[in-house]
Amino acid sequence: MIAGLKNWLEERTGICGALRSFFFEAIPGGPRWRYVWGATVLFALGIEFVTGCALWLSYSAGAGSAWESIHHIENATTGGALLRGLHRWTADLLVVLLVAHLAQIVIDRAYRAPREIAFWLSLAVMGLTLAIARTGYLLPWDQESLWGTKVVVGYLDSSPVVGNAMATVAVGGSEFGHASLTRFLALHAGLLPVVLVVLLILRAALVRRQGRALAPGVPEGAPSTPYWPGQMFRDVVACAVFLGIVLVFVAWKGTAQGTPADLGRPFDAARPDWYFMWLFTLVKFEGFGGAAVWMPALLGVFLFLMPFIGRTRVGHFCNLAVLLLILGSVVALSAYGFRKDAKNEGYHADLAASEAEAARVAELIAIHGGIPPEGVGALMRPDPLIQGPRVFAAQCASCHAYDGHDGTGKARTDKQSAPDLKGFASRAWIEGLLDPEKIATAHYFGGTAFVAKDLGGTGAKNNKMVDFVIDEMEMTPAERTRLAAALSAQAGLKSQAAANAADKAMIDEAWNTLIDDVGCLECHSIGDEDGTALDLQGYGSRQWTIDFITDPSHERFYGKKNDRMPAFGEEGNAVL
Repeated sequence: MIAGLKNWLEERTGICGALRSFFFEAIPGGPRWRYVWGATVLFALGIEFVTGCALWLSYSAGAGSAWESIHHIENATTGGALLRGLHRWTADLLVVLLVAHLAQIVIDRAYRAPREIAFWLSLAVMGLTLAIARTGYLLPWDQESLWGTKVVVGYLDSSPVVGNAMATVAVGGSEFGHASLTRFLALHAGLLPVVLVVLLILRAALVRRQGRALAPGVPEGAPSTPYWPGQMFRDVVACAVFLGIVLVFVAWKGTAQGTPADLGRPFDAARPDWYFMWLFTLVKFEGFGGAAVWMPALLGVFLFLMPFIGRTRVGHFCNLAVLLLILGSVVALSAYGFRKDAKNEGYHADLAASEAEAARVAELIAIHGGIPPEGVGALMRPDPLIQGPRVFAAQCASCHAYDGHDGTGKARTDKQSAPDLKGFASRAWIEGLLDPEKIATAHYFGGTAFVAKDLGGTGAKNNKMVDFVIDEMEMTPAERTRLAAALSAQAGLKSQAAANAADKAMIDEAWNTLIDDVGCLECHSIGDEDGTALDLQGYGSRQWTIDFITDPSHERFYGKKNDRMPAFGEEGNAVL
C-alpha cells in the first residue's frame, strides 16, 4: 500500500525523485563543517517566516494600535513573548550567518566563473534580508524603533537626486505615522519576502546546476559522497546550535517593550540596528557626513566586481585581503561606537528615563486593568508621573535642577540659577535650606541673584533670607531639625506620614512656638497675606505648590518682589 501511494505521488508530483536527488546530492571531497552556513541561513529564514506569520495574526499596523497590539502579544497571547523573542533574535543573529556564509563563498572561490550569477544572487539575498529586518524594526512603534528608523531613513533622504522622494514614499509623507506603519508592514511581511523567496529558488537552481565548488585542499576529481547522512548530520547540528543560541538570547535579553512612540519627544539614545552601528559611527567623523550614501554604494560595487577581480590567483587574494579589511573596519567602527555610547552619560540617562517611563506605562495598564479602547495614550496623557518630568524639563529646567538633571534624567543645558527641587519640602531639603553652611550652595541659592558674588551667586549682595540664615538665625542643630520637621509636616508628604505621626508632639511644639522664637514670622505669614515673604500655611503641599506655580506673584508668595518666576497657570498641575 505504501509503495502504491509512493508511486501515485511520484507520477503526479515527482516529489519522491526530488527528495532522492536532494538527499543524495554529490558532495565533492565528502561532508565538511564549512558547508553548514547555507543550510543554517535557510533554517533561520524558516524561523523568521513561521514566527512572523504567527505574529502577523495579532499585529495591528496603526499609530494608535501598533504598540497596543505588541503589548497584547507579549502579555495576553499564549507563547507570544517567546514568538516575538525568536523572531527578533533570529533576525539579529541571521546577519552573522549571512556574513559567515559570504566569507565561506569567497574563501572557497565559489564566486568565480561559472558561479558569478549565483554569487550575485547571494548578495541580493543578503541585501534583501537586511531590508526586511530594517523594515521590521519600526513595527513595535516604541521610542527606540521610531527614532532608530528615523536615523536610517535620514541616510536614505540624504541620497542625491532621488533620496528625498524615496524617503517620502517609504515614510508615506513628510512625517512618520499610520501610513509609515502600513507601508513598512507591507514591505516587511509582503513584497520583500516574496522577492526573497524567488531569489532563493533561482540561486538554489543555479547551485544544483553547477554543483558545489571544491573546498580549498580538495583536488579535482576527488571522490564524492551523498548529502545524506554525513553532511545532513552536520547541518542539523549547526541548526540546533543556532536555535540554542537564539533561545539563550531570548531568555537572557528578552524583548522588553519600550515606551510608546512619541514624535514630539526626540529620543537621544536612538540608534540603528547593531549591524548598522559602524555606519552610524562613521558619519560622525568630520568629512564623512555623506558616508551613509557613498560607503554602502562603494561596498556594493566592490562585491559586485569580485568575480571579475578574482579571476586570477592574485586577484582572489586581493579580494580576500579587501574583504578582511572591510570586515575588520566594520568591527572596529562598531566597537568604537558602542564604547563611546558606554561612556556617554546623556545616552544612558535617556535610556534610563525611557525604561522608567515604560515601567510606569506597564504599571498604569495594570492599575486600570488593561489598555482602554482609546489606546495607551489615554493613560499616559493625564498621568503626573509621566507628564510632570516632561513639563519640568520644558518649563522649569532652564533655571532649576532636579537631582542635578532636567527632571527626565538628561543633563541640563543652561546654568542652574534656582534651587534643586529634588526632595522639595521634605525634612532633609528644608533642614539644608536652614543650614548656614548650605543655603548659599548650588543646591539652594548658590547660583542665584539671592547670593552675593563673593559667595558664588550672581547678586550684588545676599538677600534678606540668605543673610538671616547665615548671620541672624540662632538655632542649634536639634532645633533646626525640629523646625524642618514642623515646616515639612505642612506639605503632608505621603513618604513622611509615619514619621509625622510619630513626631506629632515635637511638630506641634515647633510649629506653635519655635517658628516664632527663631524669627521666621518677622517676614513670613501663616494663613494670611500680611507677611513680606512666602505664606507658610500648607507650605510644600500639593495645593500650595499648585497655587505657587499658577501665580508666584500672588501676595501669598513673592508679590511684587517676584523678578523672574513665570506664572504657568493650570499647566502647573502637570508638574505635580
